[in-house]
Amino acid sequence: MLHLRFPFRRPRPQGLPLLTRLAGRFRLRGLDQADAPAVKAHFLRLSPEARGSRFHGSLSDEAICAYVDRIDWSQTYAFGAFVRGDLRAMSELAAYPTSGAGEVALSVEPQLQGKGLGRTLILLTMLAARRVGMSSLHLFYQAENQSMRSLARNLGAKATRDGGSFDGVISVRGRKD
Repeated sequence: MLHLRFPFRRPRPQGLPLLTRLAGRFRLRGLDQADAPAVKAHFLRLSPEARGSRFHGSLSDEAICAYVDRIDWSQTYAFGAFVRGDLRAMSELAAYPTSGAGEVALSVEPQLQGKGLGRTLILLTMLAARRVGMSSLHLFYQAENQSMRSLARNLGAKATRDGGSFDGVISVRGRKD
């Protein structure tokens, strides 16, 4: 019997490398009010296109600062990805109190897009939503935002279109313990 070995075959990724090519180059953690300056700096670094995607329209620097100042950190679950100590991507989860659902927003600085960082943050947000008893998450994104359309589809979102935007609904129901 002939056994062939292929020394050029790469081992399958395990752990965080399954989710992102940036594994080992960033740190994930929850965000709170003390992180507001880092959140402002992150949003202010977004390109006009990225700001438009995140906020569904153009926002001035002043409007972004006002938005961050209005975040109710006691009611918002936020997670950030830090690269070399700087917040470079984040997800925000806001609960819809009466429906058992929530809305998630995502921002990834352009130079880090397409590397799995957004997916990693959304998966982390899905786990948090499940942990606090939510049954579904809404991802709102513009029709021309191909990255979010692809991400929502890959996460199993059922999307409905309303004019120039989509509402992707992701089930986060867990097993009953």
